[in-house]
Amino acid sequence: MSIPIFLSRPNPVTPDQTQFLQILEEHVLTSGLLPKTLGVNEYGGDPPLATVRMLMSESNGLVVVALRRYRADPLFRLRHNLDDDVMSQVYLTSPWCHIEPGMAFQLGLPMLIIRERGVLDDGILDRGVAGHYVPEIDVEGSPDAFLLGAEWRSLLQDFSAQARAFRRKRGQPS
Repeated sequence: MSIPIFLSRPNPVTPDQTQFLQILEEHVLTSGLLPKTLGVNEYGGDPPLATVRMLMSESNGLVVVALRRYRADPLFRLRHNLDDDVMSQVYLTSPWCHIEPGMAFQLGLPMLIIRERGVLDDGILDRGVAGHYVPEIDVEGSPDAFLLGAEWRSLLQDFSAQARAFRRKRGQPS
């Protein structure tokens, strides 16, 4: 029996992103997890935030794939001393890749967060914020390179075990 998890990701904007997501979902499915994504394989008549809340309450974990969605070039980060930190070739992901992990954190769901190279490491994507390792991946040219590696297999195996443990714990009386 597949264990439902929530898959947070923006709509892909490049063919490589599309291929990456297809391969990732295949890996997740073959590990015994059932990814659910609002607007992809789950729909609701309620406002999106309410539907996400409902899906999260039925999920046993969250996988976040923070893909490039917007390009900010250059991006000026304001500093306390008012000197701007100028960054170039910076990308932003969908705000949902920040909102949904915040909701999952409040529910105590296990999380696996992946960030495409160049996506601003801010908010939930900032190193250490959620207490998780956030690998930075490159999907251009070879979208499956990361997904064929030992690092991904290890991350998915650990996450799958956490999601299974979360599900078992749900059935126990408090």
